[in-house]
Amino acid sequence: MQRSGWELFTSILKTKIHFLQLHFGVHWSSGDIKVKIRFRKRVADYVRERTWHPTQEIVEYGDGELILTMTVNHLLELKRWVLSWGDDAQVLEPDSFVQEIKKTALNINKKYE
Repeated sequence: MQRSGWELFTSILKTKIHFLQLHFGVHWSSGDIKVKIRFRKRVADYVRERTWHPTQEIVEYGDGELILTMTVNHLLELKRWVLSWGDDAQVLEPDSFVQEIKKTALNINKKYE
């Protein structure tokens, strides 16, 4: 069965929209990465009131902290975003991303010793 031009166009558009929903910024790769980030109480309200990503889920804790979970396609811009929160954000998953953030934080610390 042959598709009409319109059917082909809408099919391509739906694919691109789904693909773009996994982006956090302009970079992309071929895999989906589920990340979990804990935010301290003092920034939790700000984090909660925004939609940072279409796949985000927020779990709140009684102590005022929250965990933001999302599935992204690339970590480069997300890494910069997490680091912009300073010690108000902590990556919990995946472990490879935790280690990458930890390495960057240690390198920053060395510059100020």
